[in-house]
Amino acid sequence: MTGLSGLRGVIIHPAPVRCGLVHLRPVRMSARPGYETCRPGQVIALASYAITARHERQAQRILALDRVFAARRRQTVFRVVTGIILALGFGPILGWRATLPVLAVYGVLQLVEFLGFQRAWHRISGQGRFGLEAGLTLLALNSVIFGLPSVCMVLHFGPWGVACAGYLLTGATVNCVQLTLGSRSAYWASTLPFFLYAALIPFEVRLVSPAVSAPVLAGLGVAAVILAASVTKQWLQWDAARLKEAAAVRAQQVERDVNERRLLKLAQQDALTGLGNRDVLHNALGAALNSRRPGALFIIDLDGFKDINDMRGHGIGDEVLREIAARIAGGCREIDTVTRLGGDEFALVLPGLEAAAV
Repeated sequence: MTGLSGLRGVIIHPAPVRCGLVHLRPVRMSARPGYETCRPGQVIALASYAITARHERQAQRILALDRVFAARRRQTVFRVVTGIILALGFGPILGWRATLPVLAVYGVLQLVEFLGFQRAWHRISGQGRFGLEAGLTLLALNSVIFGLPSVCMVLHFGPWGVACAGYLLTGATVNCVQLTLGSRSAYWASTLPFFLYAALIPFEVRLVSPAVSAPVLAGLGVAAVILAASVTKQWLQWDAARLKEAAAVRAQQVERDVNERRLLKLAQQDALTGLGNRDVLHNALGAALNSRRPGALFIIDLDGFKDINDMRGHGIGDEVLREIAARIAGGCREIDTVTRLGGDEFALVLPGLEAAAV
């Protein structure tokens, strides 16, 4: 970083710099009339925050895509069986010379996703954008191959083919909706090929039957738009509900953790002085004994404290105890343990002290 002293404007790295999953691009911040001047410390803080936030978003996207692949791996057998059934249905019609290569490509994609990609994903996902693009490309290729029979249905079966293609695309799209909740990029990579196949149906019908009227073709186009809009709307609603439920669960977990820490603090802290209690003392003594290192244990008792309570009252006595506790704690090291046993008695555990020092 250059130009941080004596300048109103700041230049952050004239050349792009790679930091983890984030690329820092050249940023110039200059003081002009009407613009707020950023101090060097503020610029560094803003840059650090931007790097951290972008890194977290990238990690969240990778984690969401990883969950999508985990869900898809559980349905690999179903997708393979469905592909084989479609191939057996179209093989005699289109010819096995055209059907078998498509089936082979689809089988290789399923095999890569289930076996090879399952292991390689954890390596390439750490490459940031490259890992995301590789995963999304695999999802898109699967959808392209799986939706290809819809074109053959329309071209060879006529009106019945249009109905079959609609059922195939709708079912595949709904399945993608269920599997991609939580990952918007995975949703679009999986469903966009099906939406495009649905949009091509009017053109395929026109190609097969030139005499089809324009209202019929327009109705097929509107049906494709309605399919894409309704499915996307349903996905957004389900994803919002999932996020809301996850936020509620996280809020409950945070509240539970806060309560547990508060209860633990109450169980191990003296309410009057804020020092540790007998449980803390016992734990510190056990740790000191297990370490087998020299140390010291001090027991402090205040003389004449009862007279203060009797003459000045318990409120003044509590203030005296708090002041004494603060002074004792202030004179100890960070590794020392200061506790209040009760009344006017205090205990100190000082680990790592030689006999001569004591």
